Amino acid sequence: MNEEDKLIQEQFNKLPENLRKAINSVPWKSSIKEIAVLNKLTPEQAEMLEMETVFILYGFENPQDYIGNMVRELGVSEEVATTIVESVNEKIFEIIALKVDELNKPIQSSPISKAPEIPPANLPMV
Repeated sequence: MNEEDKLIQEQFNKLPENLRKAINSVPWKSSIKEIAVLNKLTPEQAEMLEMETVFILYGFENPQDYIGNMVRELGVSEEVATTIVESVNEKIFEIIALKVDELNKPIQSSPISKAPEIPPANLPMV
Protein backbone atom coordinates (compact mmCIF):
# COMPACT_ATOMS: atom_id res chain seq x y z
CA MET A 1 0.00 0.00 0.00
CA ASN A 2 1.58 3.28 -1.05
CA GLU A 3 1.49 6.54 0.91
CA GLU A 4 -1.51 7.90 -1.00
CA ASP A 5 -3.54 4.74 -0.33
CA LYS A 6 -2.66 4.97 3.38
CA LEU A 7 -3.85 8.58 3.54
CA ILE A 8 -7.08 7.68 1.78
CA GLN A 9 -7.69 4.75 4.13
CA GLU A 10 -6.97 6.91 7.18
CA GLN A 11 -9.41 9.57 5.96
CA PHE A 12 -12.06 6.91 5.27
CA ASN A 13 -11.64 5.60 8.82
CA LYS A 14 -12.28 9.11 10.18
CA LEU A 15 -15.69 9.30 8.50
CA PRO A 16 -18.84 8.70 10.56
CA GLU A 17 -19.71 5.03 10.75
CA ASN A 18 -23.01 5.37 8.89
CA LEU A 19 -21.30 7.22 6.04
CA ARG A 20 -18.65 4.48 5.79
CA LYS A 21 -21.40 1.84 5.72
CA ALA A 22 -23.32 3.77 3.06
CA ILE A 23 -20.24 4.21 0.86
CA ASN A 24 -19.44 0.52 1.15
CA SER A 25 -23.02 -0.55 0.41
CA VAL A 26 -23.38 1.46 -2.80
CA PRO A 27 -21.65 0.11 -5.94
CA TRP A 28 -20.36 3.58 -6.79
CA LYS A 29 -17.21 2.43 -8.60
CA SER A 30 -19.29 0.66 -11.24
CA SER A 31 -21.35 3.85 -11.59
CA ILE A 32 -18.11 5.78 -12.18
CA LYS A 33 -17.17 3.35 -14.96
CA GLU A 34 -20.63 3.73 -16.50
CA ILE A 35 -20.41 7.53 -16.35
CA ALA A 36 -16.94 7.41 -17.90
CA VAL A 37 -18.18 5.28 -20.80
CA LEU A 38 -21.23 7.49 -21.37
CA ASN A 39 -19.00 10.56 -21.51
CA LYS A 40 -16.38 8.87 -23.71
CA LEU A 41 -13.57 9.26 -21.19
CA THR A 42 -10.24 7.54 -21.68
CA PRO A 43 -9.15 4.96 -19.07
CA GLU A 44 -6.82 7.58 -17.57
CA GLN A 45 -9.65 10.11 -17.35
CA ALA A 46 -11.92 7.47 -15.80
CA GLU A 47 -9.26 6.81 -13.16
CA MET A 48 -9.00 10.54 -12.41
CA LEU A 49 -12.80 10.75 -12.19
CA GLU A 50 -12.75 7.97 -9.60
CA MET A 51 -9.99 9.69 -7.61
CA GLU A 52 -11.74 13.08 -7.67
CA THR A 53 -14.95 11.38 -6.55
CA VAL A 54 -13.10 9.67 -3.69
CA PHE A 55 -11.72 13.07 -2.66
CA ILE A 56 -15.27 14.43 -2.42
CA LEU A 57 -16.75 11.34 -0.74
CA TYR A 58 -14.01 11.14 1.88
CA GLY A 59 -13.97 14.85 2.60
CA PHE A 60 -10.57 15.74 1.15
CA GLU A 61 -12.07 18.28 -1.26
CA ASN A 62 -14.89 20.78 -1.12
CA PRO A 63 -17.83 19.66 -3.31
CA GLN A 64 -18.00 23.21 -4.73
CA ASP A 65 -14.60 22.61 -6.35
CA TYR A 66 -15.70 19.39 -8.06
CA ILE A 67 -16.49 20.86 -11.50
CA GLY A 68 -13.29 22.90 -11.56
CA ASN A 69 -11.31 19.84 -10.51
CA MET A 70 -12.90 17.85 -13.35
CA VAL A 71 -11.97 20.52 -15.89
CA ARG A 72 -8.38 20.62 -14.62
CA GLU A 73 -7.75 16.91 -13.92
CA LEU A 74 -9.73 15.32 -16.75
CA GLY A 75 -8.92 18.00 -19.31
CA VAL A 76 -12.55 18.37 -20.37
CA SER A 77 -14.68 21.45 -21.04
CA GLU A 78 -16.77 22.96 -18.27
CA GLU A 79 -19.89 21.75 -20.10
CA VAL A 80 -18.68 18.12 -20.10
CA ALA A 81 -17.52 18.45 -16.49
CA THR A 82 -20.96 19.75 -15.49
CA THR A 83 -22.64 16.82 -17.23
CA ILE A 84 -20.31 14.36 -15.47
CA VAL A 85 -20.87 15.99 -12.07
CA GLU A 86 -24.65 15.92 -12.54
CA SER A 87 -24.44 12.19 -13.31
CA VAL A 88 -22.21 11.56 -10.29
CA ASN A 89 -24.61 13.52 -8.08
CA GLU A 90 -27.59 11.54 -9.32
CA LYS A 91 -26.04 8.07 -9.42
CA ILE A 92 -23.64 8.22 -6.49
CA PHE A 93 -23.87 11.12 -4.06
CA GLU A 94 -27.67 11.17 -3.80
CA ILE A 95 -27.83 7.38 -3.40
CA ILE A 96 -25.19 7.46 -0.66
CA ALA A 97 -26.99 10.35 1.07
CA LEU A 98 -30.27 8.37 1.02
CA LYS A 99 -28.47 5.34 2.43
CA VAL A 100 -26.99 7.47 5.24
CA ASP A 101 -30.46 8.83 6.04
CA GLU A 102 -31.79 5.28 6.08
CA LEU A 103 -29.02 4.17 8.43
CA ASN A 104 -29.57 7.18 10.71
CA LYS A 105 -33.27 6.48 11.20
CA PRO A 106 -33.96 4.80 14.51
CA ILE A 107 -35.04 1.23 14.11
CA GLN A 108 -38.74 1.15 14.72
CA SER A 109 -39.84 -2.07 16.22
CA SER A 110 -43.42 -3.06 15.81
CA PRO A 111 -45.43 -2.49 18.94
CA ILE A 112 -45.67 -5.56 21.10
CA SER A 113 -49.16 -6.87 20.71
CA LYS A 114 -50.68 -8.07 23.87
CA ALA A 115 -53.19 -10.84 23.98
CA PRO A 116 -56.64 -9.59 24.99
CA GLU A 117 -57.33 -9.89 28.66
CA ILE A 118 -59.71 -12.69 29.47
CA PRO A 119 -61.55 -12.15 32.71
CA PRO A 120 -61.52 -15.04 35.12
CA ALA A 121 -64.52 -17.31 34.67
CA ASN A 122 -65.27 -17.48 38.38
CA LEU A 123 -66.39 -13.82 38.69
CA PRO A 124 -70.10 -12.99 38.76
CA MET A 125 -71.64 -11.30 35.71
CA VAL A 126 -72.79 -7.74 36.39
